Amino acid sequence: IIICMSEQYRKSNYCRAEAHYAFQQQRKIVPILLQKHYKPDGGLLFLIGQLLYVDFTKYIFPQAIEMLFKELKATNIVDSNVGDVQFKQASPSKLYLPPILPEKISDWTQIHVQE
Repeated sequence: IIICMSEQYRKSNYCRAEAHYAFQQQRKIVPILLQKHYKPDGGLLFLIGQLLYVDFTKYIFPQAIEMLFKELKATNIVDSNVGDVQFKQASPSKLYLPPILPEKISDWTQIHVQE
């Protein structure tokens, strides 16, 4: 899962829920920084705290994309050495996804307020 770190990403309920779900499912997360001077905080900082990220604001695009490809390929090399996995039948669980709300409060409906 590629996390595109920026202020817009932080504000998106959907993006935060997707990142949280990827973490819960123990998926490989590769963060990339897309906004100069952006510092992740809160839940995003927790999710990516110890991960290396590709800084697209620091390198020219071809160089940054090459670094991203190398990170993704390194993940595949590690994953390809893992043997077969036996899955147990898991009990059903519920995933809480926060409601997606319009950005402007004036656009909220009565249902949005109740959620």
